[in-house]
Amino acid sequence: RARIPFPERDATYLNIKENQFGGKMQTWFAYASSLIQEGYAFDYVVKADSDSMLYPEEFFSEVSQSLPSNPTRVYSGVSVSRYHCGKKNDEHCNKMLDEYYMGGSVEILSADLAHYVASLSSKRRRELEISNHEDISIGNFVLSHPEKVTSVDLGKPW
Repeated sequence: RARIPFPERDATYLNIKENQFGGKMQTWFAYASSLIQEGYAFDYVVKADSDSMLYPEEFFSEVSQSLPSNPTRVYSGVSVSRYHCGKKNDEHCNKMLDEYYMGGSVEILSADLAHYVASLSSKRRRELEISNHEDISIGNFVLSHPEKVTSVDLGKPW
């Protein structure tokens, strides 16, 4: 087996206990926003599940071809329609703010949307959050923006 030199060098550790529904995602967006405010320039912030297998070459190729540079209010990933609920009257489907959200394997937010999500008050996050449905919650956070959000459905996971 090949040994990867300094495997920790390419990792970011957040000062928050590992959790799925306890603020880790908001902490990630806040951290990314703080980097932008410090002067680091990047167009998008990506949230990927730890059990997602991304193939970097394919992923970056798709993103660079499909997403605009210098974006404003762009929300991307693999879109999941409200209609995935079928005729069920599930609470989580009833609380969706729009007709879709991006499935959790990979969610891509323009830097301004990441900042918006990170800036939501605790009270507003609690109003929009759906227990045990992180992906729909992120969709609600993003789609609660007062201005139109552009959706870019990448159509497939990598």
